Amino acid sequence: MEDSILLENYRDVYEYIDRFGIHEVRKLARAFGIGCPSTPKKHALIMSIIRVATGISEPPARSRRGARVKAEPVSEERIAEVRDRIARCNAAMAYREWELNPTQMQFADRSGSKKQYGYGDTCFAGYLEINKQGVGVLRGMNCESSEKDPVLSDGMIKNNFLKEGDLVNFYALEEEGKSPQLLQLATVNGREPYHSERKSFEEYISVYPQERLDFSKAKSAALRALNLVCPLFKGQRGLILAPMGAGKTSLLMQIAEEFTQKYSQHKLLLVLPEYRMEEITEFRNKFPSALVAATPFDAPALQTMQAAKLALEVAKRAAESGKDVLLLVDSVNVLARAYMASNPPCGVTTRGGVDMNAMQWLKKYFNTARNLQDAGTLTMLATGVTETSNWLDEDICFELLGAANLLIRLQSERAFDGVFPSIEYGRCTSKRSELLQSPQERARAKQFLADAAEKGVLQALSAAEKGTL
Repeated sequence: MEDSILLENYRDVYEYIDRFGIHEVRKLARAFGIGCPSTPKKHALIMSIIRVATGISEPPARSRRGARVKAEPVSEERIAEVRDRIARCNAAMAYREWELNPTQMQFADRSGSKKQYGYGDTCFAGYLEINKQGVGVLRGMNCESSEKDPVLSDGMIKNNFLKEGDLVNFYALEEEGKSPQLLQLATVNGREPYHSERKSFEEYISVYPQERLDFSKAKSAALRALNLVCPLFKGQRGLILAPMGAGKTSLLMQIAEEFTQKYSQHKLLLVLPEYRMEEITEFRNKFPSALVAATPFDAPALQTMQAAKLALEVAKRAAESGKDVLLLVDSVNVLARAYMASNPPCGVTTRGGVDMNAMQWLKKYFNTARNLQDAGTLTMLATGVTETSNWLDEDICFELLGAANLLIRLQSERAFDGVFPSIEYGRCTSKRSELLQSPQERARAKQFLADAAEKGVLQALSAAEKGTL
């Protein structure tokens, strides 16, 4: 780590040590195992103390040459204070930034006995997936998997405090006929690695959503109407229930379009299991800055599960770093079937035949969306297929209703008239929305619902937007 970055990250530690005279700093250096502290100047010595105390560098080997220094040992309180300040700096800075592309790479001409890799060497970028054995694999930028994906050892993951879903860049050695061998970590989430533990997603406190995703100026009339009667808030778990052909995919695309235009600084992820190939191409071309974890219709169930799971971990890492994330899933029915096809059954099923292990996994997946205190938000909108005369689909959607705090229903009747998406506004609900809406907006929403049946949705929406209701 460069001195400028080190000083920026551990400025509090530097300023604390800099208060003392050079003799006290030398005693502190000896306490951390730095030999010959009389030679360097004060600034260089403080930087050496920080490097050794943080574990970034190993203390240099002690020299037996010269006279033995008779110096009083530094107090334990001072050493404890340095370690405590380092811990506070680590907690405050650890991967708090999130950048898609690395902004700085390591150069190959650094001094040292070991070879340093940098410009001119092969560098791989991808999202880290960790299996049950602790072995990591570097997957593609859209969570796609390949037999030639580079492998990371469990030791490399532990030593660098990496997590599943991290966007990492590694220098690698390529040999013909073999998977690339990863040699040196370059960046993590676009930043130089910090060798410190990070707070896990589950350790953050979940609070009620406080901030709104405003679609009042959306091009789509359906989104503007939804924004009025069923507002969407950051950190919600939304369920879109629709029969086949009611326009749930078009609704998701409209939401994604408005989100990328108005909230370009936020992160958008789409999980599209078992999609048609041309639809996958359409989504990736339309949303080039988004992560589109899509698998084709004929993909193995295990590949579908891996892509969906990794996309969720990427969303969690971004939320931990303070980002606001929107995750769109289409659909939960496909994910449940993929889990049942790729995992052994537990022997207990619901009335409709859904394996309880699959149902529990899906509940955990859906319940991940939340508003994190002192961090970011993870908002999830997932579609569910209903009215299929299949009890399995009905059970999947019914079990998730308990965790949803946003419900959007689509109907097939209006779809027959060519209205897409055919939203049934009277049955859409957003919990606790009344606490974050003004009385005037709530009044307009009630009047809109009352007039929509008589005048039609577009006329009622036009009247509501003009404030004539």
